[in-house]
Amino acid sequence: MVLADDSFALKDQAECIRREAMLSQPHMQPLVSYLSYMRDALGIDYEMPMFDPCDGGINARVLILLEAPGPKAVGSQFISRNNPDRTAENINNLLQKAEIPRADTILWNIVPWYIGDGKKIRSATKEDVKSSLPFLKKLIELLTNLDFIVLMGKPAQSAELEIKKITSKLIYCTAHPSPKVANIYPQKMLKTQQQFNDISSLLRYLAPKNFIVNFTVADVDKLLAFLPVFNNPDFKPYVQVKHDLRIFYKYDLAVDAFSELLREPCWSADCDPFVAGEMFKNESLLKNANMVEIKEMLRYFDSQDKWVDGAKAQFITDGHLQRLLERLKQLRNTI
Repeated sequence: MVLADDSFALKDQAECIRREAMLSQPHMQPLVSYLSYMRDALGIDYEMPMFDPCDGGINARVLILLEAPGPKAVGSQFISRNNPDRTAENINNLLQKAEIPRADTILWNIVPWYIGDGKKIRSATKEDVKSSLPFLKKLIELLTNLDFIVLMGKPAQSAELEIKKITSKLIYCTAHPSPKVANIYPQKMLKTQQQFNDISSLLRYLAPKNFIVNFTVADVDKLLAFLPVFNNPDFKPYVQVKHDLRIFYKYDLAVDAFSELLREPCWSADCDPFVAGEMFKNESLLKNANMVEIKEMLRYFDSQDKWVDGAKAQFITDGHLQRLLERLKQLRNTI
């Protein structure tokens, strides 16, 4: 029995047919329309396989761009990690080892049409890449949940500067996953694996854009636990990512407010939870607190004292934490 996540799964014609039937699903319908638009614009001479419906579709958070569709993609009619070729197998292995949820990914090519002769694909030219950029812009606009773009190989990376004009999303440049690269330069694949591992780590801590948060103690504690990662200078690119931290997406002010705390090497929870808790009850203080007082109150949430957990939840329910964040918003441009 063929499993959807198996390498070479699309060697099975029945699996290809099953995925074709999935194109009517909501996460794929805008992409089907997008591909129809491209085909109408370019004409019948351009062969363009479809996005894989087993991936995230328009809900994807990671856009992975390779060079151009190969013969196997033309045969299956999908740009997929499950195509029956070694490049697709290498991508599948990289993503599975990184434990990136498949629903968070979408695979495509910097040149989305076939540029081979039916037997062998040629290299993408500057003209190929340039002519594809307007279509890439439209694709990025469709991916409203997008966080990262991965450019695999030099042809895709040749468009990096132009892509940065299109979007401010974080871009990773990795080795191409072809057998030639993997077999001859294994160290490049090790680096690529680490880059995907980094993306996987960030996905676990960045709330998706369509995620609406109701504050909980676990949410606050999760953010505070993650602060030392950003304070580690070896963690790259923490400077860019810290501005995109969205655990509290409902309150975008929390991104800027907590980034003030990140300027310190690290901050401990060596406070008296009772004293900090009493500060939370002081409405006047919440409205007029300075950064030192705010940090003292936030250390309260970093405390490991179990007996205060109920009070922590109550401060969230009563809106005290929200008012503290509103005060932080007032201060962020004056500190």
